[in-house]
Amino acid sequence: MKESWPLIRSHISSCRKITSTLLQILTEQLNFSNPDLPSLHVFEKAAGNQMRIIKSAPADEPTDKLVAGAHTDFGSFTVLFNNLGGLQVHLSKETGWQWVPPIEGYAIINLGDAVVRFTDGLLKSATHRVAQPPPEHGGHDRYSVVYFERPNDDVRMGPLDGTPLDTYPTTKEWIERRVLGGKIAHYKGVKEYLAGRGTESSDDAIKVNGE
Repeated sequence: MKESWPLIRSHISSCRKITSTLLQILTEQLNFSNPDLPSLHVFEKAAGNQMRIIKSAPADEPTDKLVAGAHTDFGSFTVLFNNLGGLQVHLSKETGWQWVPPIEGYAIINLGDAVVRFTDGLLKSATHRVAQPPPEHGGHDRYSVVYFERPNDDVRMGPLDGTPLDTYPTTKEWIERRVLGGKIAHYKGVKEYLAGRGTESSDDAIKVNGE
C-alpha cells in the first residue's frame, strides 16, 4: 500500500481541483460572498472528505439485486470514476431509473445534500443507486474510485442567504446523524427529521428510497 501513496495523493489532488472549480463557479453564479463556498471547504481543516476504492464482483447470472440502494450523497460533491456501468439515477417518475454509463477519460459528478442546504433547496441532489452492471458489461469485476468532498466539520449546515445559522447543526453533527441512519429518534420530531435531510426529504425521494 505504501508504494501507492503518491498515486493516491495525486488522484485526491486532481479531484480537489475539480471540486474547487465547481465550488467557485457556484459561488459566482449564486452571488455567495459572506461566506463563499470555497471558504467552507478548506482542505487543511478537519472535514469528512473521503476517497474510496470499491470492487464489486460480477453476479453469476443476471439479477435485480442492488449493490447500493437508493440514496443521495451527504457532502457537497462526489467525483466518481468507474470502469463498468452500474450507476443509475432517478430524475422523475416518468423516466424512472436511468443508467449513467462511464465514459473513458471523464468523471461522473454528483451534487450532494450539503449544497441543497446551502442553497435552501434551489439546487437538488439526484437520488441514485448502484445496480449490477447491465448485461453487456456482465462477467467482469466493477471498480469504482470515489472522492467525497464535504464541508469542514465546524460549518453550520444552513442556507447562505443571511439567515442566522447558530441553530443549525454543524457538518460533523449532521453527517453523524445521517450515518446513524437518519432515525426520527435523533431529532425532536418528524418535522425536524425531514428538515435535517437533503433531497431525501422530498416525498418523491422518500418513495424511491422505500422501493
